[in-house]
This record gives sequence, structure tokens and C-alpha cells, in this order.
Amino acid sequence: MFIPTDPYWLQVSEAIFLANQTLGDELVVLQPATSNQMFDTIPIEELVDHVLAQELDALIFATGSLALLKALIDEKKAVMAKAVAVAGNA
Repeated sequence: MFIPTDPYWLQVSEAIFLANQTLGDELVVLQPATSNQMFDTIPIEELVDHVLAQELDALIFATGSLALLKALIDEKKAVMAKAVAVAGNA
């Protein structure tokens, strides 16, 4: 799970942590950068490799581009993502 600074996603993160305590599943937090601006400078291939190396069953995805989302889906990774606006298709 990439943790952004948006207040909505901070609340979502808290709900996920609380649900995880109830379910007892392993929760892996992925935070490859300290800000969205720094996150956007990491090559997509590096981010995909980072996610795949964790051997996750699914990924809750709150930060990133449509290209990153597509790359994860191409790797057959189950992804729950926020809406990603695409120019001309919004």
C-alpha cells in the first residue's frame, strides 16, 4: 500500500489497519518515497519490481499514474485503486 498525504487516504489507511487487527492477516506497508513528488520520480519498472518482490495477494493503490496501474495489472496483480483521471477521458 502506497501511503499518500491526502487526508481521505489517511482515513482509509487507518480503517485498513483496524480491519487487519480484526482479521489477523499480514499487512505489508510499502512506502518507497516520503512524498508524492518523490514517488513520481521513481521509474515505473522499479515500483513494479518493488511490489512484485513482496509477493502480495493484492495491493491497495492510492498514489501513482495510470501507466503504473496498467503495469501492475499486466503482471496479474490484484489491485484496488483510486480513480485515475486520464486526459480526454475524465
